Amino acid sequence: MAPEVLAHVLEPFYTTKAVGKGTGLGLSMTYGVVKAHGGTIDIASQPGTGTTVKLRFPRIPAPGQAEAASPAPVLGSMKVYFVDDDEDVRFLMTRMLPKAGVGQLQTFSGGKEMLESLSPGDLPDLVILDQNMPGMDGVQTLARIRHRHPEMPVLISSGQPDIEQWDCFRLPRVGVISKPFNLEEIQAKLAQFAL
Repeated sequence: MAPEVLAHVLEPFYTTKAVGKGTGLGLSMTYGVVKAHGGTIDIASQPGTGTTVKLRFPRIPAPGQAEAASPAPVLGSMKVYFVDDDEDVRFLMTRMLPKAGVGQLQTFSGGKEMLESLSPGDLPDLVILDQNMPGMDGVQTLARIRHRHPEMPVLISSGQPDIEQWDCFRLPRVGVISKPFNLEEIQAKLAQFAL
């Protein structure tokens, strides 16, 4: 693969195939499964040479050494705004976030729409914001949220593997969660903001 392709292979819906020939979900789903098990994926590729994919997983503790599962956080009073341009993702979140304990959820197809709905007397407890959106992306939307509401918690959601290293997201009350994420991962992130 060329470097510009390799940089995006783990992103959901990224594909080099023609329209209707590929969903771009194969490697991103693999990445999600590996990440959910505490593992990592390393991909090395050069055109004409081939591709090497390494999956690494942590060792499993011996029987009897596993930690007791922590109870799910109680988030019933938490009000969350979820922003993503993908209708299917928004639909999925209307199912997943209530199961994660969120009491009030409102979804938006873009940053501008969400910003227009922010009312000073009725702000959300958390905004979950997709990074890759047409028009106003996550970086731009986050900047506008912070300009108007400097203390508002924001969780950035992205399929880019290195997004946690971006300086623009290393701010107080800003978190990052990698797509695709599972119920336990989003519960853990929500619990951090519910404290």
